[in-house]
Amino acid sequence: SCFVVLKFNQNISKWKTSNNQFQPINRRQLNIWLLGPNGAGKTTLISMLTGIIPPTIGTGSIAGYSILDEMSMVYMNMGVCPQFDILWDELTVEDHLYFYARLRGVSQNKEAKSKETIDEISLGQFAKFKVKQLSGGMKRRLSVAISLVGDPRVVFLDEPTTGLDPENRRKLWELLSVCKKKRSLFLTTHMMEEA
Repeated sequence: SCFVVLKFNQNISKWKTSNNQFQPINRRQLNIWLLGPNGAGKTTLISMLTGIIPPTIGTGSIAGYSILDEMSMVYMNMGVCPQFDILWDELTVEDHLYFYARLRGVSQNKEAKSKETIDEISLGQFAKFKVKQLSGGMKRRLSVAISLVGDPRVVFLDEPTTGLDPENRRKLWELLSVCKKKRSLFLTTHMMEEA
């Protein structure tokens, strides 16, 4: 299975289904949009699923690997776009993708896919630009691209359109509509029109 969550809770009662548990999901290309207001626990849930914080009770698995004791394998099968960009002003778009590819242990022939990813996110003409030269929308698209490095099976996107103007939001949604055909997406938002 690609993505599974079972009986998950971090003392947040809002994450329970009608029968008080999450059911296993057994689809190759599952896409989950999690809608909720600020402070509802969306980022907390992603933090649990990505190993940043442990759940107080329950367990979960990503791509068949437990988030409790197989995180090294979980990391190899997931990408994460945090709510706020983690970028370095002095590195170029291309440098960021190569850096994260190496950090994830991506082979050199897969590293070449970083160039394809740059084109996929419509930043090809900006590949040699330093991050400090990019607009906010371009930085956000770069953060999404970083989460796609190595072609992970599951990608977590924590409010990926936060702070974007309508035009950049539309461009990012076009990118995500392509991405969701190739992998499972878990996306959080507090905007009803995005869910």
